[in-house]
Amino acid sequence: MAIVLNHRQIVVIVTSAVLAPLAITAVTLRLIARFRVTRAGSVDDCILFVGLLSVLTCIASVCSQVLFGLGQHLETISPEDLERFFISFWISIISYAISVAATKTSIIFQYFRFLTKPGPRIACWVILFVVNTYGLFAVFATIFMCNPVQGFWRPAIAKSCLTKDAVWITNSSVSIATDLVILCIPVSTIFGLNIPLCRKIPIFCMFGVGIVACMITILRMSSLLMVARDHDITYINAITATWSIAEITAAIICASVPGIKPIFQRRPRQSSASYIRTTQGSTELSAVEHKGHCSRIRQLPEAMPRPLEEVPLGNCIARPHD
Repeated sequence: MAIVLNHRQIVVIVTSAVLAPLAITAVTLRLIARFRVTRAGSVDDCILFVGLLSVLTCIASVCSQVLFGLGQHLETISPEDLERFFISFWISIISYAISVAATKTSIIFQYFRFLTKPGPRIACWVILFVVNTYGLFAVFATIFMCNPVQGFWRPAIAKSCLTKDAVWITNSSVSIATDLVILCIPVSTIFGLNIPLCRKIPIFCMFGVGIVACMITILRMSSLLMVARDHDITYINAITATWSIAEITAAIICASVPGIKPIFQRRPRQSSASYIRTTQGSTELSAVEHKGHCSRIRQLPEAMPRPLEEVPLGNCIARPHD
């Protein structure tokens, strides 16, 4: 029997189908650039991969909610499907919280590569603590929202639960606040960086996508307020689910953009460097050969400095000042 979807369900499915491949592509390119091209992969790349897995888990659980009644009115859903809906809903909230914390953590770690002044670095450590502390709270508050845990998806059993709307709105408010702080921390430093404009462009792109992600978070907040005022959660929550998918995919693309550039410029740089080394090496070899001491050829320094995205994160954290 064919499944007939209404317009809200179609929006959720189409949003998922479009944004999930974009997130996968962005993170894959970032990991290839960091681990294969520059060979400077670090902890922030691994954290970003965890964020991608959480994003995909959230998207998969939201799509499964469509099968069990997301986008339909509550009174039209059978008790069996309603229980399955709330199980998927529970999983999606947990994976959403993990993806948000992991993505923001990865972005903050990237900041350490170019923030050298003590003030911005201290601000990064503070916001890193806030993001992860509140991320853990959001995850555990969702897991243990009800006592017993299965009370979240079984309305008939005896249980005691936290006020869901208050928890969700608080989480969203903290997320918006941390988004704004993360966007503001490096602004003055970026404009003052003494690097070519072409190397600032990926950072500006990251900020552009980050602003979009922040705006989506605010729009998602408005849909959460609608959910709080309406008991028809399966119908109203389709809007929130759509904004949630858009938010976490935009955020993870934002975190991936700065690390992708080496894929497109590595070969030309290597060719130039090889040419410089070959030319200079030939000159030195000629100078040494007439003395008959080939073993005394000195090593040449690197032809050009390593870009910020190729510097291992450990070096950036260990040495706060250049």
